[in-house]
Amino acid sequence: MQRAYRLERIPRQQSVIRLNQQALECGIKPALVIFALYGVLERSRGCHVSVNELNVYRAATLNYTIPHIRIGFGIDMSGHPIDETYVPANVTEQSIGALNLTEVSFMKVSEIDGSIENIYCNSRDQSLHKVCEVPFWRDDYSTHKIRRALRAMYCEHRIAELLQAFDVNTRTVVIVLSADIMLNKPLQQEDILAASCSPGKVFLTQNNDGSDGYTDGFYVGHLAAIRATLSTFDLLPLHFRSGLREQPYEFLLKATCIHWNITRAVLRGFGSFLKDFVKIRANGKIFGNLPCASKDMMDMEVCPQLKHSKCSHI
Repeated sequence: MQRAYRLERIPRQQSVIRLNQQALECGIKPALVIFALYGVLERSRGCHVSVNELNVYRAATLNYTIPHIRIGFGIDMSGHPIDETYVPANVTEQSIGALNLTEVSFMKVSEIDGSIENIYCNSRDQSLHKVCEVPFWRDDYSTHKIRRALRAMYCEHRIAELLQAFDVNTRTVVIVLSADIMLNKPLQQEDILAASCSPGKVFLTQNNDGSDGYTDGFYVGHLAAIRATLSTFDLLPLHFRSGLREQPYEFLLKATCIHWNITRAVLRGFGSFLKDFVKIRANGKIFGNLPCASKDMMDMEVCPQLKHSKCSHI
């Protein structure tokens, strides 16, 4: 049985969203679009590049009429298999190069795990150990699944740190995506314009909300809203003390948004279970429904592991 909990919402005046200027005027193009990728950057082995070029990068910059940069924080697998698959060094180099990142930093997976251990799982404060275990996490989260979730949250935390270099008092829109995600449909101009003037709102898909959560892995919003949304790793102790138990990643993300008074908006044209985006694994497996139109855009010489993958006309 799920235990009772209370979500702590901070007062608006104490929110991380502190703009020193008056409310941003809507209907104007952003001054800058920042694309931020995180995770195992070579995981999709370049298979999503052509589709994301159209649906993410070109769409979000209104056909490259808005200045933009691409930053990344990558997990260095140090030769370890990815999805039980060995990815050759030359494929790793080509796959990451195809992302055209302006700035990228890497951290070895062992160092990320070490940071997670030091901060939480093996902290001197034994009460923090609980955020690494069931029943804080839902009971279908194995030890391995919890560790993967914590790695993803840590990567989001590091992206938020990179975003601190940019001024929240500007009309800056940020698109954050896990590096294995391929968006199934293009972002809409209306959402990009709305995000640029909405520092208290984050735009998400509904690809896998679960029973009562927010889909993680793909985020669109004003710089201030995104920095707050990506803080789940930092807020894990607060969520635990609030009484949250038996929860998945999706609800912890929702709890973070509630804490910071961030409103969730669904991206226009999105909202279909497992149809908003797919996750492409290194071994060729696909999480979600792959549209045939997207598959037709892929270069099968680059990603032969998807040659025989099923697709759907959606």
